[in-house]
Amino acid sequence: MLATFTLLAIGFSVATRFERVTARGALDEVRARQLVHAGLVQAMATVDANMADTVYPYWDGTTNAVADALGSAGSGDAHDLLSDDAVDWVPEALRQAASDVKPEWRNVTDGDGVTNGRIAFLVINASGLVDANAAGGRPRTEGTNAGELALHALPELAAPADDAFYAARTVHTRYETPPELARLNAGTFAATPVNLFTYSYDPNPDTFYPYPDTSLLGCPAITLRDRFKINALPAYSGPPSYTAYDALRASPTNAFQALTALFAECGYPDPLAMAWNTVNYLDADRLPQSDDAQPWLSARVGEAVPLVNELVRRGVGAGADELAVELVFPFVPVEATAGDGFALHVGLYTNALDEAATAAALDAGNLGLGFSQSVGNMAWGTTNAFRVFRSAPFASSTAVWAACRVTCNGVPVDQAPGVCFVEIQNLPDSVLLYLLPSRYC
Repeated sequence: MLATFTLLAIGFSVATRFERVTARGALDEVRARQLVHAGLVQAMATVDANMADTVYPYWDGTTNAVADALGSAGSGDAHDLLSDDAVDWVPEALRQAASDVKPEWRNVTDGDGVTNGRIAFLVINASGLVDANAAGGRPRTEGTNAGELALHALPELAAPADDAFYAARTVHTRYETPPELARLNAGTFAATPVNLFTYSYDPNPDTFYPYPDTSLLGCPAITLRDRFKINALPAYSGPPSYTAYDALRASPTNAFQALTALFAECGYPDPLAMAWNTVNYLDADRLPQSDDAQPWLSARVGEAVPLVNELVRRGVGAGADELAVELVFPFVPVEATAGDGFALHVGLYTNALDEAATAAALDAGNLGLGFSQSVGNMAWGTTNAFRVFRSAPFASSTAVWAACRVTCNGVPVDQAPGVCFVEIQNLPDSVLLYLLPSRYC
């Protein structure tokens, strides 16, 4: 009986001691968790304090910080904070900045002044790195999603590593930490991942940093600008017309005026032409729009249309010549097709006409010895990038003046005004220096 009571007493003592140790362990765990939370709160408060009225983390000149890393300031050396496995959590591109900062311990005390622990932190600015979970892998469309970024230019994702990474990411679903990203793609990356991170957050994707001088990052006087939504420009649907967008000029509060102001702020010498060219790029038709009375004659704006490139008169037999007109289509990735309705009209006259008279003759369909012909298909980088059209033969002794016009469904889109042909042997010597070899010479 005595032995039984002894065993019970020993068991109770052990159980009591175990419960006490367990309780202390739970207390230490709660205390450690609270210290971690306190450290996070102090780190966030320090970041906020050092980004007051700024738009971008830039901590150079801040106490215990460099441009892209910020450490806790206090007393006591916490320089070993970035060691062992902790280094793997820091992106390769920022490890030097992180090692340049020397965090210090901060004591955490209660209301009675009793120290309950100490904390230290190191904040690293990963802005500018590529989010490995979101970037790349999608076809390029409107450029509104990080998935459209082409990542093959990064050393770690040089082709074919980029496609292999996209396939692996589909299986892995999501990378939560840099060590996990590196471990799961150890055989995928073409080089050590330097430019990738596993998290990104843009609190306002409709704003941007508008200045080319990156030394201004983080300056209190710098503010973010609202992005211009290019698709806010109104679309036009209707018959071909050079005045289709006149309403854009009428209101000082519409999107076109805002776009013009942005181009002016960027320093373009002709912001209005830049705005009109943006309209011409986005609209569905092939008619150049601008403030000019005759937009198709303007050197400021243009559309993707076949252009008059070269006119050559040459002999085609005894006593006979022809006029060869070359068109060029120097635009990518768009193409000219038969369905676009492009046509070439060449006026060939035996009497001299000034530019106004030539335009009137073309308007009236009076082509003289000339011709009209459908342009058909043209595309840059193909055998149809240049196309040559020829007139019917005419007497070599005939002096002629020529003018060319390209139309789209009957509306002019390019024109070369009338000019008299001067034979090469009759050109002034001073002009010969500026001539380029021709396939017709």
